[in-house]
Amino acid sequence: MNLDDRLVNLENRKRLLESDLERAVAELLSHLRASRDPKGRLVATFDPGAEPVSDRIERLEGEIALVRGDIDAIRDALGDFDSIGALWIEIRRLQTRIEAAKRNLLVAREKAVRRGVEPEALLEVDEVCKAETAVERAETDPALIDLRERFERIKAALGKYD
Repeated sequence: MNLDDRLVNLENRKRLLESDLERAVAELLSHLRASRDPKGRLVATFDPGAEPVSDRIERLEGEIALVRGDIDAIRDALGDFDSIGALWIEIRRLQTRIEAAKRNLLVAREKAVRRGVEPEALLEVDEVCKAETAVERAETDPALIDLRERFERIKAALGKYD
C-alpha cells in the first residue's frame, strides 16, 4: 500500500473515531438524571452506568488528538505538494540530478585517463574538478535535503499505524 493510501486510511480512522465519540457522548447523555441538591434545586447528575462511558469518551478524545496531530504533521510536511507521491516524484527528480552528475564525473575521468592523465592527477584536470563540484552541489542541495527530511517525517508519522 502506498503512502497516500495510508494517509487516506489515517484520515478515515480519524472520522471513525470521531463518529465513535459522537455515539459515546449520546450514550453518556442517556445516563443523565435529574435530582435535587441540598438546597432543593434541580440539578443534573449521572447514574453509576455513566462511568465506563465517560472513560471511553476520554480514551477516544485522546486517540483523536493523536491522530489529528499526526495528520497535521503530515500536511505540514507536505507543504505545497498535493500528495506524498508528488513529494516523492520531486525527490526522485532531484536524486536523478545526482545520478547524472555522477555519470558525468565518470565520463570526465575516463576521458582524462584516455588522454594519459595519471589517476592521482585526475583532480588537477579542469573537467574532472568541475564534475566533482557538480556532484557535491547536487548531493548537498538544500532543497533535496529538506524534501528528504519531510518525507522521513511523513513515513515516521504513518509508521505509528502499521
